[in-house]
Amino acid sequence: MGLKLRSHPLAVAIAQEQFGHLEEFRAVKQRHSERLARAAEPFAFLRPPLLPEGHQASWYAFNLRFDASTAGVTRERFVEALVAEGLVEIDIPGSTGLLDQQPLFTRPYDILPRLYAQSAKSAEEEQFPSASSFYDSIIKLPVWAFEDESSIVDAYAEGIAKVGEYVVRNGSL
Repeated sequence: MGLKLRSHPLAVAIAQEQFGHLEEFRAVKQRHSERLARAAEPFAFLRPPLLPEGHQASWYAFNLRFDASTAGVTRERFVEALVAEGLVEIDIPGSTGLLDQQPLFTRPYDILPRLYAQSAKSAEEEQFPSASSFYDSIIKLPVWAFEDESSIVDAYAEGIAKVGEYVVRNGSL
């Protein structure tokens, strides 16, 4: 179906242990994400996630929106430059995708034949331009959860600033 909604006993045991540290993890991730956002803010072509006042994210990943039209460089080239700076955990999402493109939505009659006729309308017939635009602009970073990883976050923030400043100064890479 394209969905990963299953759990197993080991995952449940790990989750139970981690729930005891949830508030600590969230606080550290929030500080780390704020550091990454500050590094990206000076660059018009990078947009950090915006949260409503008083809200806090869970930070599975930190997604920067990249605007190639104002950067003068492609998202792929920008990410290559970041990786060349040693930021090897930055990537363009590829293992995940738009939910409407999963088989459950594109071919529901193959997945659940008792519920859908072959002629059932599928997501292939739908258009989700906002979701596609968002997905096509994302640069993904992890959000580290431990205090002793602050030096890693600092290195990523410095690398983003270095490559961003180079792009602004030179209009390209």
